[in-house]
Amino acid sequence: MVFTEGEEGKILRACQILIDENIAHPILLGSEEVIRAKAAELHLHLTGARVVDPLLFPRLAEYTEEFYHIRQRKGITRTEAEQLILNRTTFGSMMVRLGDADAVVGGLTTHYPDTIRPALQVIPVRPELRIVAGVYILITPKGGIYFLADATVNIEPTSDELAEIAIMAAEKALRFNQSARRHAVVLQLRQHAPCPV
Repeated sequence: MVFTEGEEGKILRACQILIDENIAHPILLGSEEVIRAKAAELHLHLTGARVVDPLLFPRLAEYTEEFYHIRQRKGITRTEAEQLILNRTTFGSMMVRLGDADAVVGGLTTHYPDTIRPALQVIPVRPELRIVAGVYILITPKGGIYFLADATVNIEPTSDELAEIAIMAAEKALRFNQSARRHAVVLQLRQHAPCPV
């Protein structure tokens, strides 16, 4: 799991939990010197976390070429591709696209559109899907786990889009070994579906 804001204290603390609970293998984007100094300052050991500085990454030329290849028809020049690939969200998304990471996490210090746009430009949507959607996982102090979708991407989804969002959220819940409650999904669909007369 690649974290685009690897130099941030909150991110480093979260990665320590991921390591301690054997949930994921973090990849932290940023300066190794800065990350190691911040981890020491926070008394974190981060054994098992990988630090990647995009400027020093051995496959940077390959990433740049792939980014140029997928964006050239959208007006990106090779020079622009060389600059844009250094955006950590773009770089992290390319890590997912090229199989060097399974997921990308970002947005702690950036605006939502600046976080999702590079991901949408780089990571392909599953062929059977018509839309993309955001999902939040809310864990309550009493152990309740809720998947909230879509609170970020789709402003006024149609009934069909809402159904697709609900199915995608239920799939995510199952990936986290949680069961989706049918009545909650149906309630949301009824709220947005046309009322029969």
